[in-house]
Amino acid sequence: SLHMAWVRKLTGGLLGDNGEEGAAGAAVVGGEAVGGDFPEGAEVVDGPCTACPDPCDTHEMLSPFLAKKIKTTPMAGSVKPYVRHLFVCAGSGRDWPGKVEKTPNTIPNALATALNTAIVNKEERLTLISACDRISEEGPKKIDQVTSAEVLLFPDMVLFRDVTAESADSLIASVLGQGPPPMAPLPLREEGTAYVFVCTHKLRDKRCGEAGPLLLQEFDVVLKSLGLEKTIKVYGSSHYGGHKYAGNVIIYPSGHWYGRVKPCHVRTLVEDAILKGKVLKELWRGQIQTAPPGASKAW
Repeated sequence: SLHMAWVRKLTGGLLGDNGEEGAAGAAVVGGEAVGGDFPEGAEVVDGPCTACPDPCDTHEMLSPFLAKKIKTTPMAGSVKPYVRHLFVCAGSGRDWPGKVEKTPNTIPNALATALNTAIVNKEERLTLISACDRISEEGPKKIDQVTSAEVLLFPDMVLFRDVTAESADSLIASVLGQGPPPMAPLPLREEGTAYVFVCTHKLRDKRCGEAGPLLLQEFDVVLKSLGLEKTIKVYGSSHYGGHKYAGNVIIYPSGHWYGRVKPCHVRTLVEDAILKGKVLKELWRGQIQTAPPGASKAW
């Protein structure tokens, strides 16, 4: 159909022998990466550790084999346009299938299918779908065994509980402003002021599979040292694009993306990017776009 011409199904694969990966993206996103202009009005500062030894002599780093496969090309403008991001809370970076959104009989697949069916114009299609390891204490952990899950929506900062494959159509319709949600959205700001998603998707690409856990470990250390572990939430995430820039980090609700993040950068990310709203020039990849007019929600 005509509207499907607007939908770009993104593909990608494991890191091959040549060190390259497939096209960036998590589920459905539109358009090409836009220019590398920094956000208007933002305080842009030099990235951390620009004069530090490389490799770092303080923090654990990527293995030399994978470190050589991190691209050194400019990153600003490497984020493809999108206006919203859904995270299905199920599974972990160790066992997510290579393409979470294309794995049959899973909630991410049901949401991606519903999104492809519901989208009717270019603006509405700009949606990412990922998984994250915010896992409840009950129920199976592997994503293809999960029949009901929490779903986080950014930048709206809301949570939907008990989402199933059967409720995917109505949830997507509500996210696109086309109907009421199948369950009441809950405010995420009551749990935390900022949400950080680190790509840890091992079966999608070895670079993030190794870099991501190192970053999660350092975020835990830094946040506890600052007494912020209860207000800044950090989760591992499945693929959302740009493994060649591992480690990859997205911060919500600002929607800033950072790449080539190393453990020694984490404290500055927390203190300057998250707490003070500054943009770290050398690490910045891009930012979420403003939702199109008329994309009002039912909450």
